[in-house]
Amino acid sequence: MEISNQLPMGEQDPRLRSDEAIIYHTSVEIQIYDQADKLAGLTWLAGDLSVPRWKHTFSGTGSTVYKPAEGDTRRYKAKAIAHYIERERTSESTWGPEQKGTSWATIDYLHDGGQAVAIIPRPGAPRDITLTASLEGPAPSLFAGGGTIYLVNTAGDLARYRHDATGTFANYSGQVIGWGWAGMRSLHAVREGGLYVVTSGGDLRYYHHDDAGTWDDVHGKTIGGGWGFPWVGAGRFGQLYAITAAGDLLYYQHDGGFNWTIAGQKLGVGWPSTGVFAGGTNCLYLVDASGNLLHYYHDNARNWVHTALPIGTGWGGFASLASSGNGEIYALAPSGTLLFYRHDVNHKFIAGSGREIGWGWSKHGPHGLLPAAR
Repeated sequence: MEISNQLPMGEQDPRLRSDEAIIYHTSVEIQIYDQADKLAGLTWLAGDLSVPRWKHTFSGTGSTVYKPAEGDTRRYKAKAIAHYIERERTSESTWGPEQKGTSWATIDYLHDGGQAVAIIPRPGAPRDITLTASLEGPAPSLFAGGGTIYLVNTAGDLARYRHDATGTFANYSGQVIGWGWAGMRSLHAVREGGLYVVTSGGDLRYYHHDDAGTWDDVHGKTIGGGWGFPWVGAGRFGQLYAITAAGDLLYYQHDGGFNWTIAGQKLGVGWPSTGVFAGGTNCLYLVDASGNLLHYYHDNARNWVHTALPIGTGWGGFASLASSGNGEIYALAPSGTLLFYRHDVNHKFIAGSGREIGWGWSKHGPHGLLPAAR
């Protein structure tokens, strides 16, 4: 894999020069670890115990190549540690003493087949860096496109957040488009402004808003009753799942006129009511008691193509998990950090998965992240 440093270096090329301060980087080190290295998996962020397979220090912009002996037979993760100096101006012509600091960034699920990793400045944060990766050929990028996430805030308001194809949110504060949503039993977002809501009384309603956030009907359209299941999920528009108290997985489907074409078809037994989330068309995920992420997929005839396929470990500690489909998973850490993952059709996570795209998020009440299913 080719690693390039695009971070400006030295006092003559500072990240920030103002009337009050100057900040510039002096060096940056890249470290490569095995993705499956359990020791590195626990300690590589702190950097105290784990030993990287390979490392290189840049003192200026440029690139270097690392060729693992195993090639594509393994996956890798990388950490970059950047060293910077900060000085405050003491007079028109003098600067105060050097204040040294470090910043770091990580990237997961790298492989050697045409992988290009870049160390770049983080926009608007002169002390910080980020890592990006790309692939030659038709391999998918981390973000398939933009995304929409809904969240119920502490006041019970429904807020909408939208990010672009780089993971950058248009409004980090969100846009409040509804009030009094905290008392709903469950909420499920789908494409183009559609949301399914299960009320406290067990009614299933469909709500829709336009691009500006204006609702067609603030009361929604009631399309079913008796939906007080322990778990409900929406795969896409017209496709819903439910898990009964006995652990039966049921499938429902309606047409564009909200007429049920399939109602309560049993797809499985022994399903838990926690740790499950829908993943777009015909797809479900389950985080088991050991923290393994399992993938389930059925065809349009509701025949399982695969069940309980392990695709990840260590997923048990998140406060909320949800998917918009297309292999995209949003994960909310207990610290409030919002992470983004994406896997390909072979159920391998794409380089950059686990990237931080938001901070200061929190789960309020029973409603977690609500990404719009495609």
